[in-house]
Amino acid sequence: MHALLDALETEWWATSDPFHDFHIASLSAYSVICFCRSFHGPEVFLTDLFGLWKYVITPHQSDELPYVIIPLSGWMKNEIGEKFHLTPLCAKTTSGLAVETWVKHLIQTHEHFSRTRGPAFCTPSGIAASIKTYELDILDRLQTIQAQPPDLISVDVNVLEEYGLSRSFRRGSMSEA
Repeated sequence: MHALLDALETEWWATSDPFHDFHIASLSAYSVICFCRSFHGPEVFLTDLFGLWKYVITPHQSDELPYVIIPLSGWMKNEIGEKFHLTPLCAKTTSGLAVETWVKHLIQTHEHFSRTRGPAFCTPSGIAASIKTYELDILDRLQTIQAQPPDLISVDVNVLEEYGLSRSFRRGSMSEA
């Protein structure tokens, strides 16, 4: 996950194209939220943009560490979309995964396209994203990571088969925990 987010961060700082920034922020926020919360791939697509913005600007410091709220809206854990299902995540993990930074980048790129409501993970025009929207881009980056030293992903692993977004981030986060 660190190698993936490092590669995406490098891309983030190397461009000034708002459409590319939007895509990189979406891929990064999706990846770090799925991994840190152990979401199944489709669950994170219930993240509400207005709720995300609302909870990012409110003070959010527990007695122990800063956190960020991921608000899910819809049929999630017996919720029917009338209220947010609030999911707290630490702002930055002890290993250095910057959840809050990527959430803020995501909000910032939405603001560039004058979007304040709707799904947080979507196209710049507001069409809701799905796993298929991000999967190939993330898997391509994982294949690049696999081809580079150090050997973070064994050459014996078929990334396209073993790292499907519907399960791999959850499996990886459970292994990390």
